[in-house]
Amino acid sequence: MPKTIEDVENLILKNAFELLKTYGYHKLNMREIAKKSNIATGTIYNYFPTKDELMISLIRFYWKDYGDKMDAAFSSEEDFLVKMHRIFEIIDTFIRTFEGFIPEYAKKGNEKPEGRVQKFLNEFRKGIKNALDMDKTISIVPSIKTEELSAFIAANMISIALYRLYTYENFEKIVRIIILK
Repeated sequence: MPKTIEDVENLILKNAFELLKTYGYHKLNMREIAKKSNIATGTIYNYFPTKDELMISLIRFYWKDYGDKMDAAFSSEEDFLVKMHRIFEIIDTFIRTFEGFIPEYAKKGNEKPEGRVQKFLNEFRKGIKNALDMDKTISIVPSIKTEELSAFIAANMISIALYRLYTYENFEKIVRIIILK
């Protein structure tokens, strides 16, 4: 008698995510996901016709969790710099988890790539601006607008997480100077 598995799609996503964290994008393969999920490889292709489609679904599925964590950090009562460090760690973890595929993801799916990336950046900058506005202990250097500082912080956090050309700690020192803290 054939086995019945409830919520096969989520089972595949969960196991693919575990394997992705262990082996990385380039070593992730459908056969291993099927084996870990205890299903036939062909079953995966019924839900995800390609590895890229699976990855896009994984990113969308797990982004909500990361987004919820970022929302919680943004709305916390913590000091601005503590809040930004928490948010950087969330972004860094997400980027490390999906390393090797994030540049590809920006090019995939139904949305235009610049639309997908721009939407995230706009929300991210908005969250930073709100956090700056909420923290009454901050006094930004007069020649810099809050919107400019928000864009600067967002771009640098993402660059640091993606490329590791600079440390977050050194970046934070510069932000401290700008926010007069």
